[in-house]
Amino acid sequence: MKTRLNLLFFVLLTLPALAQTPQRTDFTALLSQMPPLPGNAQSALAFSQQPSPYLPYSDKLRSILDAIQQPNPVSQRAVQKGMAMDAQFKADGVDKMTDAQKIAYARQKNLGGPGSDNRLAFAEQMKDPAFQKRFQAMSTQEKMALMQQQGVLAKPAAVPQTSNPMQADMVAMMQDPAMREKWKNMSQAERQAFIEQQKKAKGYDTSRRPSAPTSDTSGSFADMIDGPSTAASGTPVMNAIDAVDALQTALTNLAKSTQTLAEQQLQQANQRQAAMQRTLTEAEKVQQAEGMAEAKRQGKSGQNWVLTNPAADRQIRVNAGTEQQKADNLTLSTAHSQWTQQQGVLRQAIATYQKAMTAINYGESLYADDTQFKNLTTLAGKQAAALSALQSIADSFSKVALLSATNQTNLINNSQPVSSPRQLMQGDGG
Repeated sequence: MKTRLNLLFFVLLTLPALAQTPQRTDFTALLSQMPPLPGNAQSALAFSQQPSPYLPYSDKLRSILDAIQQPNPVSQRAVQKGMAMDAQFKADGVDKMTDAQKIAYARQKNLGGPGSDNRLAFAEQMKDPAFQKRFQAMSTQEKMALMQQQGVLAKPAAVPQTSNPMQADMVAMMQDPAMREKWKNMSQAERQAFIEQQKKAKGYDTSRRPSAPTSDTSGSFADMIDGPSTAASGTPVMNAIDAVDALQTALTNLAKSTQTLAEQQLQQANQRQAAMQRTLTEAEKVQQAEGMAEAKRQGKSGQNWVLTNPAADRQIRVNAGTEQQKADNLTLSTAHSQWTQQQGVLRQAIATYQKAMTAINYGESLYADDTQFKNLTTLAGKQAAALSALQSIADSFSKVALLSATNQTNLINNSQPVSSPRQLMQGDGG
């Protein structure tokens, strides 16, 4: 059974996509506000006996991330426009029209603007469940390519022809929608690194190759692929993207290191706990053998006699807890050193980023321009990634501190003096 033609679907194709909104985030303050790690396992115990300072810090980061996820003014108006259209459709009784009446209605109202006939045809295809299933199974790039092929979305602007072999290769590569999407989300530094990588891979040696004609070398690869841009390299938005990209990389690397530390601490604690249990099991076997011998000496009948040894069991637990305390102290010290050693790199990256952000003149014009709109989305996404890395560091610090405190509590409990003497006891089934 085919579905009914959905006019709102193809109309919404003409509206700007929802996009994240960059925030003027003070990373210097966020870096300074990171709660310090406890110096050792003993101080971690006191740390755990009060509300965790990492919770309000993480809440603050999440509030900024939530603000980034909010649509910008252009996207908000697009949503409002879509809602208004839906309300108008209901008022005009579109839901009760036949497909032919809907198409006539759409043409009469000039819904969808230029290319509306193509969008109507595409909407007609979307009535077919089989087509819907194929479309939904496609990747984003494949969907874009199909809609460009059918005239639903505008095709990428044609890039200039060139006799420069490197540029020619780039032009050919950019015919792939997936590659164009990847290129669009790269910072200027990432694009340049990609170009250099391609040069090496293709064996191009610009020092030996004759210079190409001026018409071939004028403009950058970005201009060839994206067209002249008001947000090209050197403008405030792209400078901010490059700067936050460097900051994100530094924070992500540190987040990976601290996460590895937290995971190793937990893994080693579990291994040490398992080893302690094995030692206790072996001690219990010895106590069982001693119990059977003592029961025989006393002329007691039955099986499963155990000569308990609370002091020995206590010492096994204390030894394991002491070793764990040393390991926790080392983990806390290593995490603190990693954080301290990266402060210079982070603060330098933050200073560059803050300077770039202050140069951006926010306003409707930034969101109205399509190129700027896409670049702002990229900037917001990289801001979110940097904040997520910072949150990951805080989460790892919190895990290290709390596990150290838990282990310290266990050591204290297991270190309590034992007053019970050795006793001959009969176990279950005796």
